[in-house]
Amino acid sequence: MGLSDDVRAAILEAAYVAYSPTIAPVPLRELQEREGWEYGPFERVVDEMTGDGLIEPVSSGMRYKITGRGILDAENEGGTSNG
Repeated sequence: MGLSDDVRAAILEAAYVAYSPTIAPVPLRELQEREGWEYGPFERVVDEMTGDGLIEPVSSGMRYKITGRGILDAENEGGTSNG
């Protein structure tokens, strides 16, 4: 698994966990800093995931929420704590 796959899986996991029982925004900047990922590659994955309709921004400061498509993708990948 490459770095962008790791980043994508971690973003989906965090957003999926925040989704249940309510849809809560995920502070992606905190995730990026905690994991030690470089800003540029991380930002590209976030942009790709937004473009693919998996996550959507809810406010400034890199706060995103998972979409219905993102939930299905997270569950299909089987890497969620809830699935």
